[in-house]
Amino acid sequence: MYGLPSLHASNENPHGQENMSCEAMVVYYIILGKLMSISILPECNPYIDAVDQLNREAFGSDVEPKLIKLLRERDELLISLVAIDDDKIIGHVCASPVTINGNNHSIAGIGPLSVCKSHRCQGIGGMLMEEVIAQLRNNDFAAAVLLGDPNYYHRFGFSSGAAFGLQNEYNADEAFMAMELQHNSLVKISGLVQYVSAFKEQGA
Repeated sequence: MYGLPSLHASNENPHGQENMSCEAMVVYYIILGKLMSISILPECNPYIDAVDQLNREAFGSDVEPKLIKLLRERDELLISLVAIDDDKIIGHVCASPVTINGNNHSIAGIGPLSVCKSHRCQGIGGMLMEEVIAQLRNNDFAAAVLLGDPNYYHRFGFSSGAAFGLQNEYNADEAFMAMELQHNSLVKISGLVQYVSAFKEQGA
């Protein structure tokens, strides 16, 4: 787990998320008979070092933290959320813009998603996914895409990107998924989905 200077160290708007609230969404759950609480917060400046450390250890490389840093620097983080337990960052997810055939259709790419080893298989990733999807939907994004395990992401409403007529630059098959966030938002949209250049620059 990755400690914070203070859970309420800053009330400033998180970098790149000017319209997002810094109020916490608190989720309660029980493990081994003990009531636990998880706060889901937008990433703010005091959390950045801990987020980078979490992603470095979760993925076992510098690719993901360098990617997220570059997205921050370029103001390309649409949403960046942290899960906090007892003033420790235990999870993180972010979203960035994607284009289809070079055009902006208000579609977001979700990921990376990370949870520290000590808190895996406890629903933390699910909490982060549900919140990032809800925030994208509430901010009128048309759809979301991601690359990952279909057996995990189907539960959140994702299905094959190819079924929507979408292709991806990674030549992924079942791992490339999409989800409409507004009714029939992908009915008249098809083509090649491309992430921002930071992904290719970092080999992500």
